[in-house]
Amino acid sequence: MKKVKVLKIVNLLLFLTFISQASTGIGQTYIGADLLTIIHRIGGILLLIFAVTHLILNWGWVKANFLKAKGDGSKDEERRAGSIEQSAKGK
Repeated sequence: MKKVKVLKIVNLLLFLTFISQASTGIGQTYIGADLLTIIHRIGGILLLIFAVTHLILNWGWVKANFLKAKGDGSKDEERRAGSIEQSAKGK
């Protein structure tokens, strides 16, 4: 199965388990304690599994946007350094 298709399925399941967790939290006065415990515990485990799977499938994006190394030689940094040097020479 292709990564994009798996990601779409995982995203849907992640959303549904999130809604399940929220609804059991909000509706706890209307649900019996035994049923609430079962649904909430299983839902919490599934939510964790789907969240970790979601992160694994999107790890490339996470690395590219949040885990950039400082001084990696990117063009933006070079451009900023060059403009700082030019403004320092102009003074």
